[in-house]
Amino acid sequence: MKGENLGKGDQTDFLTVSFSSPDMIGHSMGPNSVEVEDAYLRLDKNLEDLFAKLDAAIGKNNYLVFLTADHAVAEVPQYLKDNRVPAGNFIDLKPFKDELNGYLQKQFPGKILVESVYNNQVFFNQDLFVGDHEAPALIYSSLPN
Repeated sequence: MKGENLGKGDQTDFLTVSFSSPDMIGHSMGPNSVEVEDAYLRLDKNLEDLFAKLDAAIGKNNYLVFLTADHAVAEVPQYLKDNRVPAGNFIDLKPFKDELNGYLQKQFPGKILVESVYNNQVFFNQDLFVGDHEAPALIYSSLPN
């Protein structure tokens, strides 16, 4: 805060801080894990320290705080399996990508739709349907019910 001279000028300052650890831990360990509990206890302490520094530097009640989150997290696959919910892990993603592209080839012959699979996300080739005004209707009508 010192290096940015926050609260020292005539203009409104805007400070953004991202705490990514809970997201990363939640995705890998699950929302009910002791690791997530530990991460939130530590985050609570970090926020306490940040607010104390803001109080000292800018003055109590002289700043506004917004706390947001980008999303929630699903249970880990093993928890779901233990509770008889169909789930699984993608260990080797290349076979999954190849199988998914094979399935999509039946709907869209000659097009390799899946560019990559990374971090439990499927990335599609966005350029394949540029200028094809029928593509959205084809995609939605070909999805299984």
